[in-house]
Amino acid sequence: MWVRVAVGLLVVGCAACAEPAPAKVPAREGAPIFASTEARAIVDAPDRTAEDRQLDSGRRPAELLTFLGIRPHMRVGELMAGAGYTAELLARASAPGGVVYAENHDLVWMGVDRRRMNAAVFVALRKGGRYAVIDHSAAPGAGTTVAHTLHRIDEAVVRTEVQQAGFVLEGGDSFLRNPSDTRDWNDSPPSSAARRGTSDRFALVFRKP
Repeated sequence: MWVRVAVGLLVVGCAACAEPAPAKVPAREGAPIFASTEARAIVDAPDRTAEDRQLDSGRRPAELLTFLGIRPHMRVGELMAGAGYTAELLARASAPGGVVYAENHDLVWMGVDRRRMNAAVFVALRKGGRYAVIDHSAAPGAGTTVAHTLHRIDEAVVRTEVQQAGFVLEGGDSFLRNPSDTRDWNDSPPSSAARRGTSDRFALVFRKP
């Protein structure tokens, strides 16, 4: 699985993976997904760092792991891993026997060829593999124009670009949504200050047919 998060995450199921196919993620964008007992146990592990725990309230890690459906023996790739907050959780969820690959490159900010990247992810995944995208929401119609100023992207752009690569939208969830977010402020960690973790974010999962 590949997970892409400019909020910080991207997950993709690798084509060569031998593990059983993950459970289908329900398309329930109207209500937050529940957090499984297994996911909560991972988040509550006493050996997680205090620095990571401070970010939990804004990142909803138990709901995130439940949404992604990570299980032992899975291979998971993450783009934009940052300091490793999500990668560490993915490693716990995929143990034993799992593998997590993580790398950093800010897609829009650095002018990455997203068409080529999405195509590469599509090739890497086996049939039924999943590609999850989580990012900060820009105002509808903003496209990618506020990526440098507000650290946000229009959800419609992501949906279009990923489906153009051949993926099918499988579902999404609202566990990171915040209807009160005005979407007119910079939500990058250095700029968001006390508002960090309160931006409206979309969570989508696509499947390779």
